[in-house]
This record gives sequence, structure tokens and C-alpha cells, in this order.
Amino acid sequence: MRVFLILLVLWLPGCSSGTKQTAVIDMTAAEFKAALDSTAARQLIDVRTGPEVSGGVIPGAQQIDISSDYFEQQLDGLDKATPVYVYCAVGSRSAQAARLLAQKGFGVVYNLTGGIDAWIGAGYPVVPLR
Repeated sequence: MRVFLILLVLWLPGCSSGTKQTAVIDMTAAEFKAALDSTAARQLIDVRTGPEVSGGVIPGAQQIDISSDYFEQQLDGLDKATPVYVYCAVGSRSAQAARLLAQKGFGVVYNLTGGIDAWIGAGYPVVPLR
């Protein structure tokens, strides 16, 4: 019986699917800013539409419009090993994008709850999209 238990313990880890589970971490504006400020290698993604980003983006952001026909293709161009920070206007679309990034196997994905509205409400800067 003891041998059986030892073999079972050694065998069970091999039964996993072998896929790494990605964490999606929801953050307040203050947490998001602190994380951005302390992370040199990062990918900051604004998933809002063109007209929405005309009012400004978080410094360093690139726009990948979640409503675009090429949204998933553009996500595939990101580095899966580099942390991804994602936001939208109020947090709903970025949460959807974060789940998709997790399904695609990206490392850790951070979502700004409350979106850029919360960011601006906290007094943090926005800049024109470059």
C-alpha cells in the first residue's frame, strides 16, 4: 500500500494539462500607476476606439482597438513574456481583453478597473497618442 501511495504521488503531477495558468490582476488607478512606475519592461495597451483615444492616453500606451477586425492579430504581435497592462474607458472592455490575453498564454496581465476615467479622476496625466 505504501508503494502504491508513493507511485500515486509521483504520477499525479504528470496528469496536469501542462499549460500555465495566466493571472489577470485587477488594479485600482493608484495600484496601476505604481506598477507602471516600477516596471521598466512592459506593454501598456489602450483598447479604446480611435475617437476615444483622441482625448489622450496614459503615457507610453499604444492603442489596439478592441472593436477592430484585426484585434487578435495585433495581440499576437505582443511579447508573451513581457507584462501587459490593459485599460479602456471604464474597465469593461479591458477586462474582456485581459481574459483573451490570458487565454492566449501571456504571462501576467494587469487590468485597470474603472479605466482611464478612474485614472483621470485620480489626477494622473494623459498625453496625446503618438
